[in-house]
Amino acid sequence: MVLYAVCPSTTPYKCSDGSKCYGDHNICDRSIYCDDGTDESTAVCGESKTR
Repeated sequence: MVLYAVCPSTTPYKCSDGSKCYGDHNICDRSIYCDDGTDESTAVCGESKTR
């Protein structure tokens, strides 16, 4: 598994486990991109968007 120290500008956000970088299009879209669910977490999306 590759762990990212810095993500590229096209996908500037890093999953909490460091396994992937993701962009705005992956955030709170109700489709889990990060294996650890970072992109859909309540910390990122808030309560209302994760239901």
